[in-house]
Amino acid sequence: QAHPDRADRTLALIGRAGALYPFFRTSALLRHLDVRTGNVPVVLLYPGQRIGHTGLSFMGVLKADNDYRPRIYP
Repeated sequence: QAHPDRADRTLALIGRAGALYPFFRTSALLRHLDVRTGNVPVVLLYPGQRIGHTGLSFMGVLKADNDYRPRIYP
């Protein structure tokens, strides 16, 4: 909001999501951020495995959460 002229060049990167385990699932984090980013793209560097088209399994430890609405890029 402070720099509207730079909004089209803004990107948020989230790394080290594994540090949240086992207290917070990254799917919950993404749902929380969904309406709060002001259309700024968010890239989550996810330490896990892609299962199907919409599922992610945290490091193969947890059952795949198929509730991811964001695009998943392998």
